[in-house]
Amino acid sequence: MKLLKIALPLSLLCWAATAAATPEADVRAVIADVAAGYANFDARQVAANYTEDAVWENPFGAKLAGRKIIERFLDRMFAEPGFQSVTMLSPLHVTDVRFRTPDVAVVWSEESTGGQVDDRNGQPLGQRKSHFLQVLVRTAEGWRISDDMTMDEK
Repeated sequence: MKLLKIALPLSLLCWAATAAATPEADVRAVIADVAAGYANFDARQVAANYTEDAVWENPFGAKLAGRKIIERFLDRMFAEPGFQSVTMLSPLHVTDVRFRTPDVAVVWSEESTGGQVDDRNGQPLGQRKSHFLQVLVRTAEGWRISDDMTMDEK
C-alpha cells in the first residue's frame, strides 16, 4: 500500500508534466537551447538542434548546409576574439511562433548586442539588432531547425 501511495502521486506528476508540454513549448525550448549554446560558445550544443541537412545563413554572407559543417563553422567563429567580445544588450526574445503544419513551425526572434569586433580588420561592429527566422521540423528525435537565417537591422 505504501508503494501505491508513492507511485500514484509520481505517475500523476509525470502525467501533468507531459500534459503541460505543448508543441510551442518544445519549439521554444529548442530556441532557448540554441541561445544557451551561443552564450557558452558551445558549437556542439548549438548544432545538436539542427537537422542533418539544415541550411544556416548569417548577415555577413556565410551560407552553410549540413549540421556538421554548421558545427565546424561555429566552432571556429566562437574561438575568434572578436566574437567573444560580444555583450548582450537585450537577450533573445521570441516574437512569434507559427505552426504551418503540426510538424513545421516558423519562429521569429530578435536580440541586441554590442562590443563585437570584426576579426578581419579589428574594427568594432557597433551595436547590432539581429532578427532571426528559423524553420523547425518535428523529427523522430524531437524538434530540429531545418532552416536558419539571421538578418541585421541597419
